[in-house]
Amino acid sequence: SKQRTLLLNGTNQGCTSRLLWLANVRDDSVSFGEATNVAIAFSKTNEIADAFQEGQGPTAHIMPIMPIIAGTVYKLFGVKTVASAAVLTTWSLLVTLGSYLLFFRAFGRLGVPLTARLLAFGFLAAVPLNMSLEVIAFRVWEGGLAVLMGAFCLDQLLRLDAAPEVRRRDIIAMGLLAAACLFVSPPTGIAAYYGGLLLMIRKVDRRRWPGVIAIVTLATVVVLTPWLVRNMNVMGRPILLRDNLGLEAAQANHSAALSDGDPRIVFRERHTEIHPYGGHREAYAKMQAAGGEAAYAEMLAAETKDWIRSNPAGFVRLSLRHLGEMLFPPAWYWTMFGSGSRGTFVKLALNWAVTLLALAGIAWGYRRTGTRYLYVAFFALLPLIPYMLVQPTLRYRYLILSLFVFIAADFLARLWARLSKPPPEAALAG
Repeated sequence: SKQRTLLLNGTNQGCTSRLLWLANVRDDSVSFGEATNVAIAFSKTNEIADAFQEGQGPTAHIMPIMPIIAGTVYKLFGVKTVASAAVLTTWSLLVTLGSYLLFFRAFGRLGVPLTARLLAFGFLAAVPLNMSLEVIAFRVWEGGLAVLMGAFCLDQLLRLDAAPEVRRRDIIAMGLLAAACLFVSPPTGIAAYYGGLLLMIRKVDRRRWPGVIAIVTLATVVVLTPWLVRNMNVMGRPILLRDNLGLEAAQANHSAALSDGDPRIVFRERHTEIHPYGGHREAYAKMQAAGGEAAYAEMLAAETKDWIRSNPAGFVRLSLRHLGEMLFPPAWYWTMFGSGSRGTFVKLALNWAVTLLALAGIAWGYRRTGTRYLYVAFFALLPLIPYMLVQPTLRYRYLILSLFVFIAADFLARLWARLSKPPPEAALAG
């Protein structure tokens, strides 16, 4: 069909543009953060370890799925090889473009016009907003996989919402999917569980609610228990998801962050001061002296809680700032961890425009369809909440960006249809 041809052409264009971008940049993916460290450690030892430095030992700093996937590729094709880079780049492109296709299908279930969905898909495929994330970072980081799983979860929730009934096997499948989303990316998981709750309220008889809750709880226990037991055994603590919240909160909530200084400089100084990754020897030594990463994160969490108690107004101010920056990222985000960024003003303008249109689109979508549009709103807005407590980055914002683009395209298409429709008097006169 014509639709399938257009999607195939858009997918090819998206892959081609990203590979051309990759061919013209320095590929430093091997040293891309803690996820790469853990993937390399897994390839050598089959352990989730060494997030900050080789020889550090077991870690729960990040969720294990992507390091296991990337580490397995490293084990099969070698670390720092052309072959492993090619395999992981293919993976990254598949999850990126696959998420676009799933959003395309999900918005079709909402009755969004085909033109709007094609516009959103084409924009995401062609416009280079996040090339470094989609081509390099998501070889080892979970962002691309998280968006793919979130898009699939949204698509299935909308499918079941339109179905005659929600069967037990549907509840089991959605319970497992929500738990898997939580395990890969906790912010995405939050949206998945709220979406499931809405589905239960809208589609399931109240007499069945206790059974639904029991099934979802059991599915969550099945998915999370192995990781919890592992953390009890090797980390010495019942860490359900990650142990990094104290570290991340401490990076974002401190007195210097409230100053009038350059926010990029303030962030990088704080990052160097307390974050054990990246050759920060003093911070790494502090972590080791505290008793390891979990104890260090707990220590920083206690210090941050004390700071918040002493500066409640400052904490609220920073939290609102983080929310605003997740929605409207400032220019310094593009040089947060580096020094070079091309076309930053254009990227900034496009990101801000997409956010404004998406927020308007969520309001209009809810007015148009009622509570059914809450499925979309949950995945668009709920992942923002955890990032109010920490310093956002473009990688964190990526969780909502693709969805925002589809919402914005829907809004533009409906606004155009409304504005181009002749008023009733003109129609009668004709």
